[in-house]
Amino acid sequence: MNIFQILGVILFVGASVTHLVFAFLEKELGRKISKGFIVFTLLLFALISKTNDWLIYLGLSLALCGDILLLVKSKRIYFILGACCFSITHIMNFILVSRYLPERFNWLYFGIVILVGYLAVELIRPLIKNKMKKMSYPCLSYLYIVFALIINITIAFVATHNIMFLLMLFGGLCFFASDVILTIYTFVKKIKKGNFILMLLYVFGQALIYIPLILLLTK
Repeated sequence: MNIFQILGVILFVGASVTHLVFAFLEKELGRKISKGFIVFTLLLFALISKTNDWLIYLGLSLALCGDILLLVKSKRIYFILGACCFSITHIMNFILVSRYLPERFNWLYFGIVILVGYLAVELIRPLIKNKMKKMSYPCLSYLYIVFALIINITIAFVATHNIMFLLMLFGGLCFFASDVILTIYTFVKKIKKGNFILMLLYVFGQALIYIPLILLLTK
């Protein structure tokens, strides 16, 4: 990384730590104001890195919209819209990761990825459906996409042995854990320091997915 990219990472860390402090202290206004700056600094990092792929900017812009929508807890429609934004973001990431797979992987591979993701989510469908009723459908759809992305990154790492994909895999797992906690915290029961825990995982997830991905795109 060059000096400007290091500065971008420092800005991201600063925004993330600020938000996590507000989340830990349960300062609602500070938490809401600071949350959007986490993804915004990743957008700055992409610009500083001179990333030319429009998919990365679209994905991060939608993630920023998703963050803002999920701040509104009074209506479930905002939760669904936020999940839709993040779903499209993960699809963008899926496409970007797929570009690094060897040519021997074909459309059958993508079908297998989707099938494995579907079967994995089916294992937890009864628990989610019993607890969330109608809201289980958008949540399950979102989880299908997240699982597909995690499997895609895993296969990319196995195929290329690139450490960047290993970092992204950890990021995907952190992101998934954050989403599970968010769902429980919003629809099932409150968790002590729930906002702090889910945002801690979220920050690591975003950092470990996007910083390696942006560095890959700028090589």
